[in-house]
Amino acid sequence: LLSMKLLRNELLPLRLELDLSPIAHESSQPPEHPLAHARIQRSLHDAFASSALAPHLRFDGRPAALLQEYSNHRQDSIAGQLFRTANRIHATVDSVVVLSLGTSALGAEAIAQACCQPYWNHLSRADRGSKPRMFFLDDRSDTDTVQGILHLLGSHRPTTSNFDSAPWALVLLAADDPHADLNKVQEAWQLEVLLSELEKHVGNRAGELNQRVIAVLPNEGSLARRLRSYGECDLFASLDEPAATQCFGPLGLLTATLLGINIMELLAGAAWMSKHFHQAPADENLVVRFMEWLTRDLGPLGQQHRIHVYNPGLAGWSRWYRDLSRGLNIPEPVAPNAFSDYPGATGDGETGHGEIHVVVERPRFDPIDQGSSEDSQQRLRQGIEPRMRANRDRGRTVAELRLGEKAELQ
Repeated sequence: LLSMKLLRNELLPLRLELDLSPIAHESSQPPEHPLAHARIQRSLHDAFASSALAPHLRFDGRPAALLQEYSNHRQDSIAGQLFRTANRIHATVDSVVVLSLGTSALGAEAIAQACCQPYWNHLSRADRGSKPRMFFLDDRSDTDTVQGILHLLGSHRPTTSNFDSAPWALVLLAADDPHADLNKVQEAWQLEVLLSELEKHVGNRAGELNQRVIAVLPNEGSLARRLRSYGECDLFASLDEPAATQCFGPLGLLTATLLGINIMELLAGAAWMSKHFHQAPADENLVVRFMEWLTRDLGPLGQQHRIHVYNPGLAGWSRWYRDLSRGLNIPEPVAPNAFSDYPGATGDGETGHGEIHVVVERPRFDPIDQGSSEDSQQRLRQGIEPRMRANRDRGRTVAELRLGEKAELQ
């Protein structure tokens, strides 16, 4: 059984620096006001408590519960089952196609982007440590996108040569999401195409098709029945809650485990943040202060914030975060076009008063030496600061969210 242990990496806490002075006089309630903190904290507690699940299975309690379950039950735990599936896939498969129905894969993609080498799929199998390449599709993928993936996997070759093609597997992610269009979920043509191509790929090798199909989906329904027709596939149960809050369950952790991401570290970091949210005083609570920044009212029109990320691995996080705000039934703090992926937008427009800059302080690789006392990471930092100063000069509020490094524990 493949298992993972905590590496005991250094836990680098998030740092949130808020500059509220330019708009302090506009606010109906002074920024950083204790009542504002208390209101936000109560709202988030209510959002978590509204789940029908037991407290230890809710979004905020699940990371610690999964770690404890693995410690107590090992192979029979959810993490143990994920490790067992991943061990088999690592030994037999070179590529994995992940088909997401609705927004089911946003959390999984965010984890993969943040924790993997930026050009993971271009690495050799040796450089990937025998872990598979991974390609994400969803039920909006058009014909060219699906055909392009299949061409890459060798489906255009004659059937007789498929035995020599690099083996691949199909992962289906389908949350029991109240926001999803159920008819669309049940009639996703991409699933039928991929299953048909996979069936042709394995040919007459008896019993192999069910080893190449893995899914996280509701236990009951047409999708589960469809996949069980192939035999004993590895099927994990999704939870009866929106997709975004299931990132610390099989829906988000399956693909992470297949990629070799250390989910023990991932869960430990998430458990620390949950503990911080529940125990830290409101004025020191990073979650509360961040949400207070996003949701406070600054006048009749409110405020549209723009979040700028300077690392492409965080682009998936911004998409998942928007979906999370809907899943927790709290006001969506950012307009859909308010996020600017790497590199940041110019910020010349006048839409909104505030900006949040998300900066990774420690790079994955050693900083590039450019023959001066300043390395490449410092130069990136110097490029961000003038923009922040310019926005302060325009009377905009500026926040900076500093992430120590982009790794599982963080």
